[in-house]
Amino acid sequence: MATDPSQKLEYSSHLRRAISDTFINFIIPNNVIHIIHRYNLSVLTERDIENVRSCEHNRGPKDANELLLERLHKYDGWFECLIKVLRDPDVKLPHVAEAMLETKKNLDQTLAKKGIENLKIKGSSKPTNDFSLSSTSQDSTGLKQSEADPVEATYPDGHTPKTSYNPMTADNMPRAQAASQSPKDGPTQKRHNVTSNKPDRDFTEQEVQVLAGFKGWDPDITETQVVQKLTPCLMYDGHFILWYWKTKKRPAISVIDKKQIKTLLVHKKPDPQDQSKVSYYINKNGTYKTNLKEILDHHFNEGVEDMGGDSNGGKITFIQPAN
Repeated sequence: MATDPSQKLEYSSHLRRAISDTFINFIIPNNVIHIIHRYNLSVLTERDIENVRSCEHNRGPKDANELLLERLHKYDGWFECLIKVLRDPDVKLPHVAEAMLETKKNLDQTLAKKGIENLKIKGSSKPTNDFSLSSTSQDSTGLKQSEADPVEATYPDGHTPKTSYNPMTADNMPRAQAASQSPKDGPTQKRHNVTSNKPDRDFTEQEVQVLAGFKGWDPDITETQVVQKLTPCLMYDGHFILWYWKTKKRPAISVIDKKQIKTLLVHKKPDPQDQSKVSYYINKNGTYKTNLKEILDHHFNEGVEDMGGDSNGGKITFIQPAN
């Protein structure tokens, strides 16, 4: 969404509708509108302010409130600015601010539940046959996994592509098409294992304990909770969670990138000549390190090359842990 204004505006529209009743019933436009630029000069223009004042004078506070909220929600940072205004000592509406924050929290949880099946998992490149999975393979939460390397896969509509297929582009399929087709509607889909068939490449829970204290580390979080925790951060690229994905037996970094949730898996590769020597990586053709913490330190500092089929290259960066 940093590069997708339509998604950003869509979320703002959801939020505007959610707080509309509270906004209209508790706010007097003339009491707040002159405070807005105290906190954000980029929210509302002078013409917006004059139009709201004129509306309040000619048609009353209710119509003015509707106009004010309609104008507000089109600006970046409008909601955060509004909360600060309501808490301002000259406005004295902290209880209204808290009510709106609670409404936003409930909205985010609702959107998170709806968004679980659309979660994009940007898995890293891996050795051939390290995983065998369907492009639509899911666990009980509906969480989807993708891998960077092309693998044999079945589309959500049931057909099998004739050429190698990169599941990272699976989300480019129109959602209406994917939603309209269920496995029973088309040919029988192939079922694949979604965990490694090479145990020496798996991570145990004991192995990942070395990440205790690492920034963003949340060892007990579940797939569903990852979505719920990151959904409120969709406006902020670079917010991330470092966690252990138990069903995949891999450390994972879920991060907001281009206003989508993407997840990268950390892999390990034992030396075939000396099983005591292990290399760690995220992208198969990228950087390798001999220590788990070193590979994470490297990518947290340098970013990760975005191998997604829907990307224009560049790097996925990690700015701060999600709160």
